[in-house]
Amino acid sequence: MIYVLIGCAVLLFCAAVLVLYRIVRGPTSLDRMVGVDMMTAVLIGGFTLLAASSRRGDLLPVLVVLSLIGFIGSTTLARFMPPIAPQLRQKLARRAAERAEELHQSQPFTDLRPSQHPAATSKNRTSGADSEHAGKEQL
Repeated sequence: MIYVLIGCAVLLFCAAVLVLYRIVRGPTSLDRMVGVDMMTAVLIGGFTLLAASSRRGDLLPVLVVLSLIGFIGSTTLARFMPPIAPQLRQKLARRAAERAEELHQSQPFTDLRPSQHPAATSKNRTSGADSEHAGKEQL
């Protein structure tokens, strides 16, 4: 049991170091925001290991409070994030248009108007009582 706890603690420490690197060196504020959210998750994991190793049930409210802080912090940061820059928005729109054009060229749209549809041709049409009889034959 102690080996499992030590292994989990080492993994959480490695995750915390990597997340701290992302928070410090993150090229965008979104990377930093995700890093802070992940650091909260690592902290929750650390308190969980502490509660499991010491068999203390009174740490469960601390876990709930940390989870709520992480959730509220993430939603608050996401709410106040600046919008995408206009140049980046135009670049993303161009990429989406290029992908749509590639998809359209690889799978051309076939236009089947009612007059061109095989079921709407005069050969396949039946009238009145014949249509009821044809429907019964098909069943």
